[in-house]
Amino acid sequence: MKFSTKTIPSPDKKRRRGRVALFFIGGLFLAIGASVFLFELYYKTRVYPGVLLSNRSVSGITERKLKDQLAKFINELESKGIVAEYQNKKVTIFPHVISADDPDLAYELFAFDSEGTTSDIWGIGRERGIFANILTHGKLFFKTKSISPRIVFFEDIIKKTLQDHFKDLEKPARNAELLITDNLLAVIIPEERGIVPDYDLAIEELRKGIFSLSHDALIVHAKEDIPAIIMADLAPKKKEIEILFTSKATLTFRYNDKTWAIDKNVYKDWIAVNGGNLAFADGLAEYIKKKIAPQVEESAQEARFQLTEARRVVEFKPSREGRRIAYDATVEQTTAAFFHTPKNDPIDIITEQVFPEYTTESVNTLGIKEIIGQGVSRFDGSPQNRRHNIKIGADTLNGILIPPGEEFSLVKALGQIDGEHGYLPELVIKGNRTIPEYGGGLCQIGTTLFRGALSSGLPITERRAHSYRVRYYEPAGTDCTIYPPHPDCKFFNDTGSHILLQTRMTDKDELIFEFWGAKDGRKVTQTEPIIYDVAKPPSTLFVETDDIPEGEKGKNEI
Repeated sequence: MKFSTKTIPSPDKKRRRGRVALFFIGGLFLAIGASVFLFELYYKTRVYPGVLLSNRSVSGITERKLKDQLAKFINELESKGIVAEYQNKKVTIFPHVISADDPDLAYELFAFDSEGTTSDIWGIGRERGIFANILTHGKLFFKTKSISPRIVFFEDIIKKTLQDHFKDLEKPARNAELLITDNLLAVIIPEERGIVPDYDLAIEELRKGIFSLSHDALIVHAKEDIPAIIMADLAPKKKEIEILFTSKATLTFRYNDKTWAIDKNVYKDWIAVNGGNLAFADGLAEYIKKKIAPQVEESAQEARFQLTEARRVVEFKPSREGRRIAYDATVEQTTAAFFHTPKNDPIDIITEQVFPEYTTESVNTLGIKEIIGQGVSRFDGSPQNRRHNIKIGADTLNGILIPPGEEFSLVKALGQIDGEHGYLPELVIKGNRTIPEYGGGLCQIGTTLFRGALSSGLPITERRAHSYRVRYYEPAGTDCTIYPPHPDCKFFNDTGSHILLQTRMTDKDELIFEFWGAKDGRKVTQTEPIIYDVAKPPSTLFVETDDIPEGEKGKNEI
C-alpha cells in the first residue's frame, strides 16, 4: 500500500501570489496606457503612421510641413510645367495660362485644392471620438490608408490645348464622299483611314501622373481614325441622285406671298447621305439664314427704361413680339418633301414666335425706386484697345433687368465676344505661343460687377480672383476674373424685387455700376480682404521658337 501527501499552500502564500499577479496585470495596463498616451501626445501635431498621399508616406510630419510639400509640388508644376510629346514634337503645358498683356484673359487646365487635401490627410484619426480614433490608429499599423490630392481637371480645356499644339500632326480619316459634278453626275470619292493623337488617353495619363504627384513627361500615343462613311454606304444612292435631277430642276421655298427658287446647280452641293437616306446637309440651313432669313425674321423688342438720380424715367421703349425661322424643322420638312415625294411644290418656311422677356406692362410695375449698391473700379493707364472693350462691355450691361429669384451670369449677359460684336483683340498666351484674342479688359467689368453685388449684399454664387495682383483691381481680394465659358461672375437676386443695372464710365477713368432696386432692410458690412498664399514669380523658362529672328529673345509673362 502506497501513501501520498499533498501540501496545501498557506493563506499567506495565496495572498502573496494574488498580489504579484495583480501588480503584473496592473503594470501591464499601465505600460500600455502610458504607451498610448505618449503615442497620442507625440502624434497630436503630426500625421499618424500608415497615412499615405498618393501612395507616398506622410506619416510623422507636421501639418505645416505637409502644406509645404504640397506647395512645393504645385510651385514646381506651375514654373516648369509638364512636357507633352507626340511624334518627336515636344511642348510644355502649364496648370493655367495667362495673357502676356492683359491678365483678364486667363484660363485653367487643372486646379489644386491644397487646403482641402491637407484637411483630408489631417482628419484621418481625428474625425471621431477618442476611443474610435485610437482604434483607427491601431488599424493603420496593419493597413495603410492612401489619400488622393484634391484636383479639378478641366478636360475640355486640356484637350483643346493639346489639339492646338498637335493639330498640325493630325492625319484624320476621310469619309467617302458623294460629289456631284457640274454635269450633274454623282461621283464617289473613296474613304481613307487616318492616324490621330489619342487625346482622351493622354488626358487620362495626365490625370494619373498628377494624382501621383509626378512631373514626368506625358507621352501622347497615336490611334487609328476610322472613317464613318465608306464607299459601300454611298453606292446605292448614286443612281438615285442622277434620277432626281431629271425630275426636280428647282427647289422652291415659300413664306406668305414670297417665294425663293433655288436652281439644281446650287442645291446639288447640299445633298448628302444621312443614315442611308438622301438628305440636305448644313449648306441648306446656311443658305436660308443668309438669303431668306433677312426677309422673314424679326427680333423681339424688349421694353426698357432708365432712371435718373431723381428716379425719373428717361427712356421708354415698348415691347414687340418677334419671329424667327425654325431651321431644324424647316430642313427636316424640306428633306421629307423633296426626296420622298414625287411632287415639286413650294416648301413652306416654318417660323416660330419670339417673345420679349420684359413687356411694356411689366417694366412699369417692377418696384424699382432706389440704389441698393454700387461697384466702382479704376482703369487709368489702360491701353486704347482695353478702354474700347470696357466701354463695349459696360454698354452691353447698361439697362439689364435681373428678376427676383434669378441667378445672373456675366458671361451669359455679355454674349459673344468677338470682332463682329465690336471687341478689339489683345494678346493671350496659349501654351508657349502668343496669339491675339478678343475681349481684353472685360475683367474690369467682372470686378466692378462683383463689387457692386457685394455692396448690395447679394449672394455670390461664382467668382474667381486673378492669378496675380493687377493694379487695375486694387485692393487685392476685391477682383473677379472671367473667361467664357469659365470662370464666370455670378450672383443671386434674393431681394424679392427686380434689379436694374446702370453703368457708366467717367472722365476720371472710373467705371461705376449702380444696382437699382428696392431695399429690403438688410444691412451690408464688408471686412478688409485677407491676402494669403502669396507666391514668388516662377523662374524664367526658355522656350525655343522660330517666331523671332535668330539671336533675339522675346518675353512672355505666364
